[in-house]
Amino acid sequence: MRAYNQSWDWFAGMSETEIEAQRRRDQIWDRPTWSFAGGDPAEDLQDPFDLFAEEREETRKRRADRRRRARSEEELALAELDLSAPVTLAEIKIRYKFLAKRLHPDSNGGDPAAEDRLKSVNQAYTTLKRLYGPTTKS
Repeated sequence: MRAYNQSWDWFAGMSETEIEAQRRRDQIWDRPTWSFAGGDPAEDLQDPFDLFAEEREETRKRRADRRRRARSEEELALAELDLSAPVTLAEIKIRYKFLAKRLHPDSNGGDPAAEDRLKSVNQAYTTLKRLYGPTTKS
């Protein structure tokens, strides 16, 4: 058995380039990846003619409108994450992770506006985790 294992070579017949490419794929478990600074892969697509500016503005207005109408702590937190009730903790976590990655200072070159928004998102997530999280009985 030992002799068989020593004679077995996964890379037999591969060139150095192919071996290096395989090793790089193995480092990420052969899954697609992108740099943190790049954010969401969909955001990597450029909008040279600013075709979606109106849509982004509508989203911003909708979020601001929800904040104005919000009365409770829960409604304010949901508006900050651009969510509306009913919502599950899993949906809240998904939205939080998306926004945290998008607004992180490393991916925005230290933009103070993004950093302030990230602080608000963190506070809203903490609030919603407390409200929607599992209740513990002591």
